[in-house]
Amino acid sequence: MNRLEKTAAKLARDYADKNVNDRPSKVTEQLKTRLKETRKKT
Repeated sequence: MNRLEKTAAKLARDYADKNVNDRPSKVTEQLKTRLKETRKKT
């Protein structure tokens, strides 16, 4: 699961970086909450 979490975090960061100009706060907040939820499940 460590490798998966790292990949997910990297993808989330890349996705957030791409969408910074569109909706910075909402996108990053959603991704952060999703990552927290996935970490809680494991």
